[in-house]
Amino acid sequence: MEISQSRYCQTCKIEDVPLMRIALVIRSNGDKLYRSMCRACNTARALKYRKTKVGAENIRKAVRKSTIKHKHKQDARIMLNRAVNSGLVVKEPCMVCSSRQAEAHHPDHSKPLEVVWVCRQHHADIHKTEFKYGYILIDV
Repeated sequence: MEISQSRYCQTCKIEDVPLMRIALVIRSNGDKLYRSMCRACNTARALKYRKTKVGAENIRKAVRKSTIKHKHKQDARIMLNRAVNSGLVVKEPCMVCSSRQAEAHHPDHSKPLEVVWVCRQHHADIHKTEFKYGYILIDV
């Protein structure tokens, strides 16, 4: 998925919105058929696909595959959840904006109880920075 230079969403026809260029069909010769969509139309398309039998099964397979591939991350999440439920670790507000709706971010999954508490938006920002630069320094 990449950002497109198109001027309008090919689904809802709204102009001058950020668009995503999505490969909807891959032909037998390997060529991809792309469509430019706004975020709202792409979300609606994805939700519709997830509700289908094939979509639901593919999502389950992807989650299963990811859980196996990143077992150390899953183990860290499980250990942290158990520690929070037992009272060993106390959930804190977002370290950036003080929102009470905070979630845990593991800077290092080998240390499952050392987490940074951030709201969903700031958690996404951390991962975007990690993706772009390869690392991010956070004091725990």
